Amino acid sequence: MDKGEFLKVKYDDYTYKERMLLMYTDKCTANCSHCAAESSPYNNSKMSVEEARQYIEIAASKGFKCILWTGGEVFIYYDEIVELTEYGHSLGLAFTIDTNAYWAVSEAIACEKLERLQRAGVVHIGVSCDAFHLKYIPVQRVVNAVKAAQHLSLSSIVSFTYSGDGEADNKILNDLKDFKVPFEACAVAKVGFAKSLPEEVFGSIDISQVGDCGELGPLVRPGGSVIGCCNPTVPKESPVFIGTGRGNFEENVGRYLKSDCINSISELGFKTFYNMLSEDSAFSKYKMKKYSHCCEFCEDIFTNKYLSGKIIGFIEKSKESNQ
Repeated sequence: MDKGEFLKVKYDDYTYKERMLLMYTDKCTANCSHCAAESSPYNNSKMSVEEARQYIEIAASKGFKCILWTGGEVFIYYDEIVELTEYGHSLGLAFTIDTNAYWAVSEAIACEKLERLQRAGVVHIGVSCDAFHLKYIPVQRVVNAVKAAQHLSLSSIVSFTYSGDGEADNKILNDLKDFKVPFEACAVAKVGFAKSLPEEVFGSIDISQVGDCGELGPLVRPGGSVIGCCNPTVPKESPVFIGTGRGNFEENVGRYLKSDCINSISELGFKTFYNMLSEDSAFSKYKMKKYSHCCEFCEDIFTNKYLSGKIIGFIEKSKESNQ
């Protein structure tokens, strides 16, 4: 492995044709009101070890290089994840993992768990920490997890989401800074459970300036459905929703890799679609809408049959002109 490959230690460092998300379970120890995956302690759906093993084999055969374990909370099934990671690593895959760190009750315990995962093939850990999660997991457990990762020289970062409660947000951010914990901050996307949150929680971005959403890469849900990005609640009528069915996984991955829509989102960006639609009267209501994340814009345009048709036509025309 050359230096360039060695430095690819996060899911985000791979292209959308090199990375795959395996949403191992919908079950979570928390019940966060902003959860895009709509996970909770009451949602028990999960992949079987055999299903996940098959997905990993197909991912490797299709040229994917990195798997992100996500959920739900995958540490609930820690031993299974270790076993599957070891197997995938033997096929040449790197692994990253998302967690809320509920399990990191001390730095020593966190070290023990992360060291085993690191030996299995995990190269990066992402930890969620914000006012939504704080109802269920104290900041200290997040700190324990990241400090353990740092002790092991394991790549790590905290994902912080603004809640709309400035006082609570600042307290958490100051705690992370005081503990010298690396973090990245983002706004809440109005998808999944977050659609029920009050408007003041959401920020505002200029979609006309947004390129690639940055989160493309097939997401595999516990039931076998394949989605072209990280949003587990993409409506089935959207071309970003690739296909359903456990038995159709290999076919769906092939469809993802050949999808003109996915390729165009990556190459052209949402700003191209926005500007292309901007003069259409059917798009006027979306021009007036406040978006906090490109996921919301993507859902709007691709679930509107007329606008989706115009975009697909535009993509096909662009493809023909480049041939």
